[in-house]
Amino acid sequence: MDRNGDGYEIKMENLNKVTEMDFSTFKGDMFLKMCILSGCDYLPSIKSIGFKKSHKLFLEFGDNIPEIINKLIEKLPIDDDYEANFEKALLTFKF
Repeated sequence: MDRNGDGYEIKMENLNKVTEMDFSTFKGDMFLKMCILSGCDYLPSIKSIGFKKSHKLFLEFGDNIPEIINKLIEKLPIDDDYEANFEKALLTFKF
C-alpha cells in the first residue's frame, strides 16, 4: 500500500505474466513470505530490505526463512526473535 492507503490486487495465477521479475520458481506461500520479508504491519521491517531485495533472496534461497535470516544477519541488525515473529505474521495472513 502507498501512503494514501491505495494498493494493487495481485492474483497469483497472473504472476507468470510479470516480465520485470522472475516468479517462475515461486510455489505455495513463497510470494506471501517474500512480501512479509519486504515489510508488513505485523513484523518490524529489516532496514534496507524492500520488495526487490526480498525477491532476490527468495530466488537464491527459496522459501528457507532460517537460511535467509542467517544470510541477512551477516550484514544487518536483526532481532533474535525475528524468525518466530515472522512465523506469527505468516499465520496471521493465512488466517
